[in-house]
Amino acid sequence: VWFRYPNGSAEPVQEATLTCAFDDGPRWPAEGRFRGFAPTATLGTEGDGQSDGGLHSGTYLGVGVSPRLSLTADPEGASVALSVTAGFSLSDYYEDATGRDETFGYVELGPELALPLWGAGEASCSLTLGVHVLLAGDHVRRYNDTDEPEIVAFLTFLTSF
Repeated sequence: VWFRYPNGSAEPVQEATLTCAFDDGPRWPAEGRFRGFAPTATLGTEGDGQSDGGLHSGTYLGVGVSPRLSLTADPEGASVALSVTAGFSLSDYYEDATGRDETFGYVELGPELALPLWGAGEASCSLTLGVHVLLAGDHVRRYNDTDEPEIVAFLTFLTSF
């Protein structure tokens, strides 16, 4: 992952990340509306550059779930989810300029609405709308000079083939 800041407010940052996601939807009864928890885990390590203001390259762990309910009888139809993700420093990821590391980075949660546009399964296209609240840990709040939760709204267009 290579982070660049278009306004030049920070130096570029490079990280190596590995994300694992599990689609547990098929493990739930087809006649029910519950479509699974969809757990994810991301492990990352800082390479060149840092965006936390710290002294050392760090290691990050992110974990999340996104329990989903189908809004229609069709399992490929519209659905709603409550996504929850948390980010943690395993080592020096959320550290300050003195080298003090904080384990808790953030928790982000909120509802998401997924709408299929066409197709199903292997070849499909969908739209996801969501609004999340981002609650930051102490270091992230100090670094960003805010004590307020952040609201993150998004619109995702996804196609697979």
